[in-house]
Formats: sequence, structure tokens, C-alpha cells
Amino acid sequence: MMAEQWAGNFEHFLDLRVDPAKVKYAEGDEDSYHDAHPTDYPGPAQLHAWQILASPDAFRLSDALTLYLKHHPRGAEEAFVVKVSRDWNALIGNAGDILFDQLSRTHARDFVDALTQKGNKTATIRRTFVEHAGCYYPSHHHRIGIDQD
Repeated sequence: MMAEQWAGNFEHFLDLRVDPAKVKYAEGDEDSYHDAHPTDYPGPAQLHAWQILASPDAFRLSDALTLYLKHHPRGAEEAFVVKVSRDWNALIGNAGDILFDQLSRTHARDFVDALTQKGNKTATIRRTFVEHAGCYYPSHHHRIGIDQD
């Protein structure tokens, strides 16, 4: 992952990855360079790395999985961890390791479409969403300050 390569060196990342992309986007036009929105010029991997590096303590989808497995009674069982991780990582692969609070219905619909295109049956998709809800609700409660024992 690009963010891991640049961890601890945010300014260097901006100088070597982001600024050259901004210069290329502006094509020599000074106004375009200064008015460019940060989502206009980096590629998806660079934008994702930039978001992670800019807010390293943000709670992401991958953090929700970690929290879920930490508190689940079966969270130490290898088969359970493999199954839940595979399904949750499929969601992350589809939506990206976005901020947890940004997960939306649109992401869910896109994920259902991706699972359907892979040939998954309705019952399999429902089971997958039940497992995702198991990651979502404890993480949501954690984020809004409801204690998890």
C-alpha cells in the first residue's frame, strides 16, 4: 500500500507524489494550479495514500474489522477470522479502506452488485451482510462512545 511506504514522511510524499501530479494537471496554467481541488489531480492510489497520511488516527473500515475480531467471542478462532476477514476485505476491496463514517448505502449497493456479478446467490449475499453488520454495529457504537464490554 502506498501510504505504508510513506508513513512518517508526509511532506516528502507531498513533494514527490502530489505536487508533480498537480503540476501535470495544471499543464502550465498558474490559475489551474492554484485553483485545483485535491481530488482533481492525484490518481486513486495517491489520493487514498494522501488521505491516510493526512489523518493517520482516523477510524477506517480495516479498523472496524480489527475491533470486531478483538471483541468477538470467536475472534481467536482461525477459521472464523479467515472467513470474516475475507468477506470484510472484499468490502474494503470494493469501497476502499475509507473512513468508517463514510460507509454509505451506495457502497452497500455497489458491493451487492459486485457480489452478484461474481455469481453469488442471494442467500450468500445475505449471510455476508449479516457478518458485515456484526463488524459495523460494534464499531459504530465504539465511534459514538457507547462502551463495549
